[in-house]
Amino acid sequence: MRAISFIVLTVLFFSTNLFPQKGKWQNEEMRAKFEELENIKLIETLKMDEETTLRFFSRKTEHKSQQDEIQEKIRTDIDNLDAMLKSGRVVTTEELKSKIDEINNLQFNLKRTGLILLIHFLIYSRTSR
Repeated sequence: MRAISFIVLTVLFFSTNLFPQKGKWQNEEMRAKFEELENIKLIETLKMDEETTLRFFSRKTEHKSQQDEIQEKIRTDIDNLDAMLKSGRVVTTEELKSKIDEINNLQFNLKRTGLILLIHFLIYSRTSR
């Protein structure tokens, strides 16, 4: 009896850690406040003037919109792949491979756009000193 209760408690303990928690970042208002705070800290840290701030944040917004588009395309492709597999239709290896390659390419592009923004940030921080 004691062993069974120990096993049940152990399973319950670990199962609570398996499910993702919907935290504060799921709320759009909290996300917007966090981004606003992030922007203020960037301005203070880099000691940007008004013109530079406008240029920098326009680039940042452009990169963010590009990343959002790529993430939406990835979600759509994954949903299409899931539907393809669940449809009951015989799917060839080539079809699966091409869909997976397309998703991998999109993920690579997502990382690349993030790196481009980071490079712009590093170049600016070097030249502003």
